[in-house]
Amino acid sequence: MMDRKRQVSARRQDFSVRPIDFKNIDRDIKICREVYNDAWKDNWGFVPITDEDLADIGTELKPFLPPEFGIIAEMDGRPIAVAIILPNLSEITRDLGGDPSPVGWAKLAYRSFFHRFRTGRIILFGVLSELQRSIGGAVIAGTMISEMSRILLGLSQETDWVEAGWVVESNRALQGIMKQYGFAVARTLRLYDKPL
Repeated sequence: MMDRKRQVSARRQDFSVRPIDFKNIDRDIKICREVYNDAWKDNWGFVPITDEDLADIGTELKPFLPPEFGIIAEMDGRPIAVAIILPNLSEITRDLGGDPSPVGWAKLAYRSFFHRFRTGRIILFGVLSELQRSIGGAVIAGTMISEMSRILLGLSQETDWVEAGWVVESNRALQGIMKQYGFAVARTLRLYDKPL
């Protein structure tokens, strides 16, 4: 399990990465929303995330979301990057059916506490726009990916896959960093338009 506030650089003691604090979930969800919206604001077609979009993470998904699956990087106490990994809940629900029996609900409760997820999706990832396209921004992105890899391997030594969807095709720097950690392009989605 990750230390409450783990220093990741001996040269920059003011830079740290910490898990989401479920005791202050509203504050940390707001941080995630603000950093992510700033990080993505210049991408074509981006629609900002609202408070409601992330509300379920703090309420309905809390029993299934280990605190380590949400991380916030800070520099001088200021949030500069965020990431949230959503565990693949079908690992603990796939055999329960659409209307679980009391035994099925008991299985779900047990698995919620003891299951070690082997698959998941990075549903939110961003570095503040002012740091993007810089060496410092690349180091921060690399640190975040390294930390996510460390967390996943620490929780389950048999991690099968992690999907990092919605990486913009023009973001070659992030793609390069992710490839260093074993990620590979699985598919490319494109939008086309034609005036009528």
